[in-house]
Amino acid sequence: DMIARVRQMYEIIPGRLFQSRVLTDWREVTSRGIRVVISLVPEGLPLPPPLGVVYLAWPIEDAELPDEGILWAIASLGADCLLECSVCCQCAEGMNRSGLLCACILAKWQNIPVQEAIVRVRRAVPGALSNPQFAAYLEQGCAI
Repeated sequence: DMIARVRQMYEIIPGRLFQSRVLTDWREVTSRGIRVVISLVPEGLPLPPPLGVVYLAWPIEDAELPDEGILWAIASLGADCLLECSVCCQCAEGMNRSGLLCACILAKWQNIPVQEAIVRVRRAVPGALSNPQFAAYLEQGCAI
């Protein structure tokens, strides 16, 4: 678990969809060609994004289940953005909230079941979606 926290950013879809903890340095974003950052932290933007990077804030309190309709709307937006550019979803530790959204974006983008998207996110990010409430929420109620 400590190894997962040391690393800041993980690739869910190589070169396209990334999952990270809150970014404190935009160089990692720009060096990877990421053009859209979706932040799920209520604290807001720590540093202004560089020119050419769109920053979308959709705060979810830690361990709080988001509204399903909004979740899938944001996931659809993220999947649509993947047609043109790379996307990074971030939360405080880069594990649960960002994993939740990445799984939804992945399910939309690749038209796969949510359960398979969860497996892929967990494979890419050690410790991701460790909050059983989030995984159960996706598996039981959410539909693409």
